[in-house]
Amino acid sequence: MTGNTAGPLSGITVLDLCSYLAGPYGCTLLADLGADVIKIESPQGDMLRQFPSSLDGESRFFLAGPTAASGRSRST
Repeated sequence: MTGNTAGPLSGITVLDLCSYLAGPYGCTLLADLGADVIKIESPQGDMLRQFPSSLDGESRFFLAGPTAASGRSRST
């Protein structure tokens, strides 16, 4: 998936090496502003995937907020 074509960061590529909540959320905000964000994860995946959710049937990515769950405007 590529970044938005319009926005103040259009034409900027961001390499997302973050994990857990704050880093990926910040990179999602950059993507929302038009940057093309490429997320790189370790072979084990983002460390957030290793922690159970506090609610049955819901992932922590979903509970972190709507932009975290959708992965919109980000490449993996």
